[in-house]
Amino acid sequence: AGKRTMEYQLMTDGSGNLSLANSGTVPYRNVYFRGLPILLKGVAVVSDRLGSVVAQGGTLLDYFPYGEEKTSSANPADKFGTFMRDSTGLDYAQQRYFSNPNGRFLSPDPVLPSTVKTNPSSWNRYTYVIGDPVNSNDPSGLLTLIIGGSNNGNADWATGEVLQAISDTFGEPAQVWNWSGTGFTAPFYTGIVSAGKLLAFYLNGYQLKPGEVINIVAHSHGGNVVNVATQYLNPGVVIATLVTLGTPVNFDFNPAKKGTIKNFCAVSSDEDPIQVLGASPFQLYNLAVATYNANLALEYAFDALFDGDYWGFLDYLEDAAIFLAQAYNIIDDTRVNPRANKNVILPSGSHSDLHTAPFWRRAASQCGLR
Repeated sequence: AGKRTMEYQLMTDGSGNLSLANSGTVPYRNVYFRGLPILLKGVAVVSDRLGSVVAQGGTLLDYFPYGEEKTSSANPADKFGTFMRDSTGLDYAQQRYFSNPNGRFLSPDPVLPSTVKTNPSSWNRYTYVIGDPVNSNDPSGLLTLIIGGSNNGNADWATGEVLQAISDTFGEPAQVWNWSGTGFTAPFYTGIVSAGKLLAFYLNGYQLKPGEVINIVAHSHGGNVVNVATQYLNPGVVIATLVTLGTPVNFDFNPAKKGTIKNFCAVSSDEDPIQVLGASPFQLYNLAVATYNANLALEYAFDALFDGDYWGFLDYLEDAAIFLAQAYNIIDDTRVNPRANKNVILPSGSHSDLHTAPFWRRAASQCGLR
C-alpha cells in the first residue's frame, strides 16, 4: 500500500489536443480518478462536474440537458453522466438503461425506499434525477455494500449465489467494502475502530444524489464496523437499510448513533456460539460466572438428592435455574441489538451459514425485505 507504480502527465499540443504520458512500461488502459475517467483507450478525457465526458483528445462533446448529443459522435463510448453509451445510443446505468432522447429510464427504479413521500417527483420510478439533470447525476441510483467480519474483512464469501441473492434483494449489484478483518479484540479493537472511521469517511464523501439510498449487509464484526461508522457520519448521511448477520452486541461499543439508520434488522442464529464469543470481556466474564454457578448448584442439588435431602435438592435446583436464566439473558444480550428496528433470531445456522444464499433469503424475508 502507498507504493507509487506509475506517474501520468496531462499534456496538450499546439492544436489543443490532449494526451496523457506515463512513466512506466505498462500498456495504456482506461484510468479513472474518483469514479471519473481521465484516460480512455489511451486518450485523455475531460469530464464536467456531473461526470459527463466533454472532451476526448481533440474532440469536444456537448449535450442537451438529458444527455442527447448536440453533434453525434461514435459509440460505444463513455459520455453522459458517467454512463457508457452503447452502439444503440442507450446509456447503460448498471441495473437499467437510460434513453437520453426521452430523458427517462426504460425500466422503473427497483428500490421502493428511494421513493420520498414528501417529494411527489420521486413517485415516478422512470425519471432521471427527479427532473433536475442540470444540477445532478445518477451514476447508479443506489449504493449497496457488503462488509465482512473478523479474519475475513474482504468478505471472500460474497460471490456467486449469495452475491446474486443480496443483489436481487436490493435490486442492484452489491459491492464489497473491504477492511483488514484484524484488530477485533479488547481492549482497543483497533481494526474495527479504524475501519469504522474509514467507512464513515467513505460514506461522508459519497455524492448521494436525489433519491439515492445506502444499503449495507454486514457479517459478524463487520456490523460493529458500521456501528463505529455511525458515530462519525455527517448530519444528513443516513443508512437506509442495515442488515447485520451474527454481529455480537459488544458492550465496549456505543450503540449505533440515533438517526443514522432508517431500517436496521439484526439477524442471529441459536446455533451460533461465535457471535457470543465476540462480546466484551465484561459480558463473557459474567456469562462464565453464571454458568459456573449454575453447574455448581446442580452438583449440590444432586448431592443433596443422593443424601436424601429432598428440600435441599429443590433449593439448589431453584438456584441452578436462576443462574441458568442469568446465563441465557447474557447470551440474549449479545444477540439482541437495542438500536435495531427488528431482531430476528433463527433456530438454525452456524456462523458461516449466516452468509450463504439460503440463509440470506430466510433472513431477508424475516426482515421484511422481500
